[in-house]
Amino acid sequence: MAILILNGYSHEHMPYEKWLKDSSEDLVLITCRKHMNEFPAGRYVEVIGFNNYELNSNVELTAIELNKKYNFTRIISTYEFDLVRAARLREALNIPGQQYDSAIYFRDKLLMKQLAKQNHLKVPLFTKLDSSITLLEFINLHGYPVVVKPRDGAGAEGVKILKNEGDLKAFLNEGIPRNYMVEEFIDGQMFHIDVLTFKGDIIFNWPSTYLVSNLDFNDGGYAGSHLIEEGHVFFKKLIDYATQLINSFPSPSHGAFHIEVFVNKEEEVILCEVASRAGGGKIVEQIYHAFDINLCEVSVRSQSNLYSKQEATMIRTSPKKITGSLLIPPLNKHINRLPSVNPPENVLEYLTYINLDEQKKKADSLIDRIATFVVEAKGDMSIQDSMNTAYKWFINNLEIYEKQS
Repeated sequence: MAILILNGYSHEHMPYEKWLKDSSEDLVLITCRKHMNEFPAGRYVEVIGFNNYELNSNVELTAIELNKKYNFTRIISTYEFDLVRAARLREALNIPGQQYDSAIYFRDKLLMKQLAKQNHLKVPLFTKLDSSITLLEFINLHGYPVVVKPRDGAGAEGVKILKNEGDLKAFLNEGIPRNYMVEEFIDGQMFHIDVLTFKGDIIFNWPSTYLVSNLDFNDGGYAGSHLIEEGHVFFKKLIDYATQLINSFPSPSHGAFHIEVFVNKEEEVILCEVASRAGGGKIVEQIYHAFDINLCEVSVRSQSNLYSKQEATMIRTSPKKITGSLLIPPLNKHINRLPSVNPPENVLEYLTYINLDEQKKKADSLIDRIATFVVEAKGDMSIQDSMNTAYKWFINNLEIYEKQS
C-alpha cells in the first residue's frame, strides 16, 4: 500500500518525505516536470513529472493506473489546482479524505458566495458572468467600480477592477472569458484568517491584515501582510467570522484553510474567498516564525492520518512575536544585481527569484515576484516599520542598468 501525493510546489516548500518519515507506507509523487528532480528519488518509490501540470488530464489517468500497482490508502493535495482533481480521484478510488462535494465549494467562487450567503455570512453583490449583457446590467444596477474574476482562479490572476466605461470596453475587447463572475467592489480593509482543523474541531485560527491589496500588486505595488494582535479592534469579529464559515461549509474534518475578507466602513466582515489549503505567498513562513507551526506540514500529516491529538494540543494559542511578509513584483527596470548582503536585522527570511536574463516588466499574478521577505517587529520598531525598512533596503540596494547616452 502507498500514499499518493499530487504536487505543484518546489521541494523546498513541500518536503513531503521529511514530514511523512514516520509513515510505514510507500510514497508516490506526481508533480510538475520542472520540480520532479528536486525530490530525493530514494525516498519515493516513483516520482512522475508532467508538463502543463495544472491542466494535464494524464495526471488523473496515471494516478488510476498506479493505484492498480500500489493500492493507495490516501491522496495528499496541497496545491490549489489539485484540490478538485484529488477529490474526484478519492471518489473514483474509494479513498477517504475531502470529496468533490466539499472541494468544489472551496474552488468555485460563485458557488462559494452562494453558500456563504445561504448561511447568513455577508458577501458582496455578485452574479455569474455569461455575457456582456449580464455585465452591463450588473453595472447599470450597482454602478462602478466592479470586479470581474475567474470562478476558479488563484493568486489574483485574471482579476480586473472596472472603474469606468473605458475599463469596460478594454475588458470586452477579448470577449467575456469562460467561467467568470462579476461582483461589487468593496471599499474596505482586507484581512486573511488562517485556520487548522483536527477531527472537525478548529485548533488554530488567527487573522492578519494586508498592507497592500493583491490587485495593487499586479499594478506595480507590493503585496504584504502581517499578524494582528489580540487587542486589534477587529480581532474577535474576524475569528468569529472564520469559525462560522468553517462550521457552515462542507469542510474536511482535517485540514488547512485560508480565508480572505474585507472589513468595510460600517465594520462589517465581508467574504472575498476561502480555500481549503494553506495560504500562499510567504504566509506559511510568516505564521511559522510566530507560532512554531508549519500549516503545510500539519495539512499533509492530517491528510495522511498521521497527525495526532497530542500534536494538536501543543499548538500555541498566541504568537511569540508579531511577524509579517512582503512579496516584491517585477520592476519596470532592468536589474543587473539584487541586494544580497547585510539585510536589516529584523529580516527573518529573504529570498530572490529573478532570472536576470529573462526579466518580466509587470506581474500577472502573485507568483510573479522577484523577492520575498519575512520580518518581525523588533525593539521599538512596529511590524509596519519593519516591513517598510526591509522594502527600502531592497530598493535602495538594487543595481539598475542605466542606459548610456
